[in-house]
Amino acid sequence: MIWKGRKSIPTPGPMPEVASAPARPAEPPRTTLSIIGPNLTVSGSLRSESDIVVHGRVAEGIACRVATVGETGLVGGEIVARNVRLMGRCDGQVRAQTAVIGPAAKLGGDLTCGGDAEVMGEVRGNVTGQTITVRPSAAIHGAVRGQVVHVQGTVQGNIEALDVTIAATAVIVGNITHNTIAIERGATHKGLRPWRARARV
Repeated sequence: MIWKGRKSIPTPGPMPEVASAPARPAEPPRTTLSIIGPNLTVSGSLRSESDIVVHGRVAEGIACRVATVGETGLVGGEIVARNVRLMGRCDGQVRAQTAVIGPAAKLGGDLTCGGDAEVMGEVRGNVTGQTITVRPSAAIHGAVRGQVVHVQGTVQGNIEALDVTIAATAVIVGNITHNTIAIERGATHKGLRPWRARARV
């Protein structure tokens, strides 16, 4: 109570608490999917923040989160995505974090990955990544560069990696620059095998 002259003025009491509405749980981000059907042709390029699946034809390039090109799909330009699954044909290059090139796939340009790459089909260009696996059905016409390279298929080009393993089914025409190498009996290699030191951290 506050005294003012001879009159007392009551002081306001504490404000009553108002119950707040319960917080809504955060909704998970929605992933949208754009599908180009086998009878569709896109005369230009495609760009999306989500996923794109191509069973038809895209005359130019694709840029998205996850790109999948089915066995009937054809992309005439570059594919840029976080993850790429190429089961059909791409006449340009592929740039991704991870990529899988299927057994029936044909890539007409370079394959550049920030992470892992698995090749089961045909690549007419250079392949770069962290761990690169060349399956028995694969045919690479270009150089292969990575930290770790496993070759079970055909490589017509130089290989450069710290650790290289070559399976009995491998056919390699080109030099293999390595720090460590393991070659199974039955593998075919035509070229030199220069050694290189590991970089000191």
